[in-house]
Amino acid sequence: MGRRLNVAVTNTSPVIALWRVEALHLLAELFGRVIVPADVSAELLARDDAIHEALFEFGHLEFGVLPTRIVLPGLGLGESSAIEIARRTPDSIVVLDDSRARKTARELGLTVTGTIGVLMSAKRRGLVREIRPLALRLRAQGFHLRPDLVDQALASVGERPISPGPKARKPK
Repeated sequence: MGRRLNVAVTNTSPVIALWRVEALHLLAELFGRVIVPADVSAELLARDDAIHEALFEFGHLEFGVLPTRIVLPGLGLGESSAIEIARRTPDSIVVLDDSRARKTARELGLTVTGTIGVLMSAKRRGLVREIRPLALRLRAQGFHLRPDLVDQALASVGERPISPGPKARKPK
């Protein structure tokens, strides 16, 4: 990630993904502040799982930052809010998993990461030993992770890929 960024502004998906693999604490350990925009908070609270209790017990997230009421073309309200609040917040990084949202944020000059990027940073800082088991758990739970990007991320931190290599040809 280069320079140390003090504030992470996150969208819904990374919060859910990190919670599901019991790694939500990494956001707080990597960044001084973790902002959850009001629109993202609403998306999280609308869910039917146990994430509500976990989020409030966690206590390191800043909830309810004012809604932006800006919806960027092709993006959802949560993604748009995270991007807009990151634009207004110096020394911030926006945490997004959706490729279109990530592209938009980069085009706006923002520093961007996603769930796998958070895990990579955590490994580089010695906060987790391996990210491969976490990526496998995410995939098993139905999170869409592009295999080529996950394998590239794993290789960059010295771990073996998830995807099988090219199939060997049978000798004739």
